[in-house]
Amino acid sequence: MSSSASLFTRWLSTPVDVDVEARSARPPASSGEWLRFALTVAQRVLVAWVIDRWQIESRAFSRVFTLAAGGAVVHALLPLRFRMAFFVMLSGAGLVSVLGSRNAAVVIAVGLIFLGLCYAPVRTPVKVAALAIAGTVLTLLRADVVSAPWSSALWPVIGSLLMFRVAIFIYDLSHKIKPRSIWEALAYFFMLPNVAMVLFPVVDFATFRKTYYAENAWQCCQTGLRWIVRGVVQLILYRLMYYHGVLAPDEVSGAGDIFRYVVTTFGLYFRVSGIFHVAIGILRLFGFGLPETHFLYWLSSSVNDFWRRVNIYWKDFMLKLFYLPAFFRLRKQGQTRAFVLATAWVVFCTWWLHSYQWFWLRGSFPVKWQDGLFWCLIGLFMVWNTLYEQRKSAARGRRAAAQGLQALLVRTGGVLVTFTFIALLWSVWTCESAEVWLGMWTTIGSDTPPATPPAVAWAMVVTVLVILVGGAAVGHRLTDSAAGGNKTGAFVTNAVTTIGGSVLLLVLSTSWLHAQLPQAASEVMQSLRVARLNRLDAEQLTRGYYEDLLDVDRFNSELWNAFKSKPRDWVNLDQTAAIEPSGDFALTQLKPDIEIEYHGATLRTNQFGLRDRRYEEQKPDDTWRAALVGASYVMGSGVGNDETFENLVEDGLTADPPPGGLARYEILNFAVAGYGPLQRVWSFEHRATRFSPDVVLYVAHENEVYRVKRHLASAWNRGVPLPFPELEAIYAEAGITKGMAAEAFENALEPHVRKIIEFSYRRLGEAARAAGARPAWVLLPTLEMSGDREELGWLVDLARDAGLEAIELFGVYDGHHIFDIRLADWDYHPNVDGHRIIADRLLAELRSRPALLRRP
Repeated sequence: MSSSASLFTRWLSTPVDVDVEARSARPPASSGEWLRFALTVAQRVLVAWVIDRWQIESRAFSRVFTLAAGGAVVHALLPLRFRMAFFVMLSGAGLVSVLGSRNAAVVIAVGLIFLGLCYAPVRTPVKVAALAIAGTVLTLLRADVVSAPWSSALWPVIGSLLMFRVAIFIYDLSHKIKPRSIWEALAYFFMLPNVAMVLFPVVDFATFRKTYYAENAWQCCQTGLRWIVRGVVQLILYRLMYYHGVLAPDEVSGAGDIFRYVVTTFGLYFRVSGIFHVAIGILRLFGFGLPETHFLYWLSSSVNDFWRRVNIYWKDFMLKLFYLPAFFRLRKQGQTRAFVLATAWVVFCTWWLHSYQWFWLRGSFPVKWQDGLFWCLIGLFMVWNTLYEQRKSAARGRRAAAQGLQALLVRTGGVLVTFTFIALLWSVWTCESAEVWLGMWTTIGSDTPPATPPAVAWAMVVTVLVILVGGAAVGHRLTDSAAGGNKTGAFVTNAVTTIGGSVLLLVLSTSWLHAQLPQAASEVMQSLRVARLNRLDAEQLTRGYYEDLLDVDRFNSELWNAFKSKPRDWVNLDQTAAIEPSGDFALTQLKPDIEIEYHGATLRTNQFGLRDRRYEEQKPDDTWRAALVGASYVMGSGVGNDETFENLVEDGLTADPPPGGLARYEILNFAVAGYGPLQRVWSFEHRATRFSPDVVLYVAHENEVYRVKRHLASAWNRGVPLPFPELEAIYAEAGITKGMAAEAFENALEPHVRKIIEFSYRRLGEAARAAGARPAWVLLPTLEMSGDREELGWLVDLARDAGLEAIELFGVYDGHHIFDIRLADWDYHPNVDGHRIIADRLLAELRSRPALLRRP
């Protein structure tokens, strides 16, 4: 028995043959070590609390960090030789917690196949050939040429684990850099945080191996915690840019908007930098003393400096696998020629590999002019910058001591010029076309009101200048060699920084602080605590739900996250048997008496084609009846019939009727996914009125403008005539004529959309009163947007001006994590809990308006 235990112990053990800081790497022994241990544990709890309070990234992100923070505590108490095996097992647990056991088994099996091929007892060329064949098979599966025997949701994880790691690993094996044990190889392939961060730094195996406990273990852990907090701050800054900064190109008008567009688009890169800081910070908790992935890249003083700072791991990867092999092969042709050609090769490979990465994470292989222009210009300026530096290095070295002030000014100028160049180039890279990008510049001097008030624009300019100039001055003493270095500092200093930053973030997340701020500032702070889509991506996601436009190509947006795990059978409603053409202005309608499985729940319609219970057309005498019109939120996408907020409100009114109420309360659900304002009004007039409703409840969202444009464009394309003379007058005012191209139609309609919404509300009120019903308008913010009063006040005003009883559900989701109440990571419709939250609020609002709950 003891022999078996000894064998098992040896199997779990990892040989330690590096110069480990042995004393610091062992479990705590002295009182001082226990104090440091307790301090790091307290910081992990604080950081986990911060991530939860700010809802950083996704549920998986929070779950994996909690697992890592707790697992790192156990890890630190284990003997050093068992820690690598424990890290591997924890990584496996992370896969299971995020993907489930079956999916985790698939990912592990695929990874083990490639790892096994790397270890095959054959020559390197044969290994590479075998890996190429296996990679080709996987590529055919990813491209859907051959159907994969597992969920499509696994591809981003499989791709993230293997797409670069296999190449690095086999390269290092061929250069005699081998794992000390199988546990080290498994730890490299299945790094714990990777499953929740598919956009992951390209970790070099040799560095991964060499840095394992190569520094003081407490300092390694403490630096990791500091980087995690720094990453969280950057992810919050990303939200600030994403929610409140970014403009669509067609919203840009004037120099201030252009400045805002360029700066905030570049600022979205905070997300990549933030995720990478958290990822490497987590690995440092387990003794992997990896260096920083980014180093003050916005203070780069040249294009070469930017390349060295912006994604240090990528730069090292390209240098190791592409630049140096090419340079040494070409060196016989001359140093300069070899440098130029090797740099061009690296730029081309970077371009190609970004599309390759896109393929594994998103399923498409984009070849776009923006990518080519971006990388070609980066390459050209890198070559020019390097040759220039070579010619000037000697003179610069002689004058450096005597001209410190001049060097500072030169560096500051370099920072300003480089930031401007990179930000402009970044804006081109992320723009949909050259015409759109150039079109923004033609708005300078136009009469169109800017989206950014002049005072705000000037404040942004001054803020950016202060940050760049001040940062350049403070960072002047930091030499370029510091970029990417491990600037650790004292343990206590790092601990104080981490604790202070965490406490500050917790204070900033409190409702008490928000209540002390002006309303605008309070709403901004509250919005930053919620992981959601911004207005532009919410509209894009809506198009994805109802028009199947799922090829989302906006760089660095939340939207690609929403779609990356979407199963293939999660289709739009118009792709199911539940929808049919209506043959009128509504365009579509639900079929009667149909039952399907839709987004994980049973969708059942009654005899009238309503997604609702069965009712009689004739209203009973002792019954209050409401007609509810809306879109997918009201229809109840992804929840059962009895779980929709409409039926929950109906049950609540019937179970506990208001004083002097009736015996029964009925709410008939006329909502259909994708319906816009005019379709809802049409549905009420032509379908709901025959059911003798006492009240009509019109449910609106933030996307009323988009809904109008989408519906009228669809009707225009199908040749459906306008049923309202008022719309014909608006078309005539807009200059819309028969035969007009679709794009021209939408452009002509754009300035008149609000007038059409105003007409819709007024028409609804008139139709309701003519039918003997009270008209009420409910503003229900979506989970994608969670709009505020400042942003949506104009909609409320339109409803009230039209004589509708306005019921505002602002703040309906307050106190709830969006992760917990949305249907899925890729679907922002409310789940069962979300519908219950909406029902509770709407029921309370209705009870506070007793006149609405009485028959006319």
